[in-house]
Amino acid sequence: MSKEKILPGVKKALWGIFLAIFAFVAVIAVWLTVCKLILKSPVPSVLGYASLTVETGSMGGTIEIGDMIIIKKQKEYKVGDIVTYLHDGDTIPTTHRIIGYNEDGSFVTRGDSNNTKDPEPVSEEIIVGKVIKIIPNSGIFATWLQTEGWIYIVACLAILGLG
Repeated sequence: MSKEKILPGVKKALWGIFLAIFAFVAVIAVWLTVCKLILKSPVPSVLGYASLTVETGSMGGTIEIGDMIIIKKQKEYKVGDIVTYLHDGDTIPTTHRIIGYNEDGSFVTRGDSNNTKDPEPVSEEIIVGKVIKIIPNSGIFATWLQTEGWIYIVACLAILGLG
């Protein structure tokens, strides 16, 4: 086969892949926006997974400021798990390690770099999920994307699409 016959097929295939990826990202972006703005979810998730950017040093040594964490709801939690929870009235979730149990079945938590345990017990009902992945320094990029970065990405994709 000649280049003249192969090249249009390759272009169509690449264009199809591009459109599929763009559609997938668009659907996820719309879903996360609906979760955040309409459903008022403090931690929007896709298929049970959520990502958060760490903003404090309470888990220093394990999770650093600017790291991204991926969390997922679990059926049960145990001592040693790093969990993200949200007390009633809080708008920003906390991510700390389970260090023990209280008599009522709630958990005792503490940040790895903190000297004392958290003052309030953590019941299983307020746990948003367990940390299943830590992605160093990528939270900075994710925060940028969530603020003004998405505009640049859409513009680049539009230019590529038109090209």
